[in-house]
Amino acid sequence: MRLYEAEFVRPDGIVNGHIVAPSGATATQFAKEYHDETGIHVSQITIARIDDKLPSRRRWGLDDLLETASIGFASECPPLGWFGHTLVQPRLKLYRIEPENEEAVHIIAQNPDVASAIWLCGLDLGDDGAHPFWSISQGLDHLDEQQRAEMENRLEVGPVGEYVWNSERGWALK
Repeated sequence: MRLYEAEFVRPDGIVNGHIVAPSGATATQFAKEYHDETGIHVSQITIARIDDKLPSRRRWGLDDLLETASIGFASECPPLGWFGHTLVQPRLKLYRIEPENEEAVHIIAQNPDVASAIWLCGLDLGDDGAHPFWSISQGLDHLDEQQRAEMENRLEVGPVGEYVWNSERGWALK
């Protein structure tokens, strides 16, 4: 398997993601089938192999992913490395983590367990390893219309990770 960077040109803008596949042709076919199945119109798909060009600092978990993953989308999350998304649940979800006495954090992940792991990996737990109490909920429920509209595309193909909102630039991966 190989890792491909994918760009999808759609009526609502450009969506970027990563696909694990044995060849560029298979990655392109997967992307076309995904968009056909979801009913999303795509005017152009660009696929470029990147696993052979990534610097070592960005390869955490990639070799294992390429050995074990089935064809599908993948994300890089710096604290956790690379991992694949299954098409059993094609859309990722936005989770809102609210640490006790701290500002809420928004994380895109497959499920609450992965969202919690991403958040915990980003914490400085100090010497005792203690972490704050937190609650986790569906993140879309807490967004205004503009934030929700800009988040929708990211929930299709990722990348997975923690996101911050800026009123001038929109959502950005932290």
